[in-house]
Amino acid sequence: MTFYHANSLIRVPPGCKASSPSGNGYDIYDLYDLGEFDQKGGKETKWGTKEELLELVKKATDSGVGIYWDAGKACTFSKCIITNRTL
Repeated sequence: MTFYHANSLIRVPPGCKASSPSGNGYDIYDLYDLGEFDQKGGKETKWGTKEELLELVKKATDSGVGIYWDAGKACTFSKCIITNRTL
């Protein structure tokens, strides 16, 4: 496990598919859809595709910056799923 100082973290909103097209991810439609399934009017989430999310994580990690995934109201449930899910 890698630990990061709070000043070297990027906080990202929930990357999963939202219930509405303008939703920020806090109105979760599908926890497992990170912008890879064509549903709710398209493939992308408000924040982009799964490939773009993976690119962000790689660039941040390569630069020594951690990613803090804000899972909002579903935090307890989401942490278990996101931690154990392979991006």
